[in-house]
Amino acid sequence: MAVSTPEAEKKIIFTGLDNSGKTSIVATLEAERLIKASIKPTTFVERKEFKFLDYVIMIHDLGGQKKYLIKYLKQADKFFDKTDVCIYVVDIQDISRFSETLDFMKDLVAQFIELRISPKLYVFFHKAENVLNGDLQGAKNIEMLQERIIETVDNRFPLDFENTTIYDTYTITSTFSAIFQDLYPRDLLVQKSMQDFAEQVNAVAAVVYDRHMLTIADYYAEPKDKDIAQFCSTYMQSFQVTVNRFPAVKAGRLKFEAENFAAVFVENRSDPKTYLFLLGRVGAFPSIEALDTEVAALLPELFARLRIALKSE
Repeated sequence: MAVSTPEAEKKIIFTGLDNSGKTSIVATLEAERLIKASIKPTTFVERKEFKFLDYVIMIHDLGGQKKYLIKYLKQADKFFDKTDVCIYVVDIQDISRFSETLDFMKDLVAQFIELRISPKLYVFFHKAENVLNGDLQGAKNIEMLQERIIETVDNRFPLDFENTTIYDTYTITSTFSAIFQDLYPRDLLVQKSMQDFAEQVNAVAAVVYDRHMLTIADYYAEPKDKDIAQFCSTYMQSFQVTVNRFPAVKAGRLKFEAENFAAVFVENRSDPKTYLFLLGRVGAFPSIEALDTEVAALLPELFARLRIALKSE
């Protein structure tokens, strides 16, 4: 089931002063870890678009000079209209710019009111690694900023605060779990994640199991594929457990091929341990060697999506 309706497209903007860490947060979400160390400052406005499933996510990275901020706010309808979520990033280590960031937040809220939009506001107190490690003065600074921002917003918009750092990616991904679950039904997130993954490896069925072989998430191109997948995966996991009793045997992956279909079973020795099962048509399914490469490249993204989609409330 593809999810391509207009309602599925959501606009999420990242804003805040320059050098607050917006682009590094996006890099974390994209799992492009090297980008963190090679980001160049923005001279005016950088607009970047990427997609998470069918979400259109817009990142508006503001240059820090006052003349740029004024020009940006004068074109608020161009940048902010139809915003569903606004993520305002504050560098809590740059104390000298607290006043400036509060002023810009005030201007931003005024523009939202004028545009008659009601996005949910998330304030990321970013570069918060010291606070998360017990920095009391940093915690007091955050408390002061929260009070001022609450006063500015004045209950006009839903408001949430998060302490984030790229050095603890969970602080970022867990927050996005909540954001995406607010925007999109969990079942559709799971369905779309699994469908995208299956189509990229040319599979007609894809299933992720927990260590007890309970289904975490699945996708089937046709109803008949479900019966085949359930039978084969159960058999292959049982076989794997049996042969792994022999020290000389390594069975982290198994492939079974019949005349018209092939099945692959892979153990992911992560924490927690999971299993991946794939079913494909012979002739269309990649070789197990090619599949190894594709699965290794795609699994981190799949599990990141599923963590968001399946996060417990």
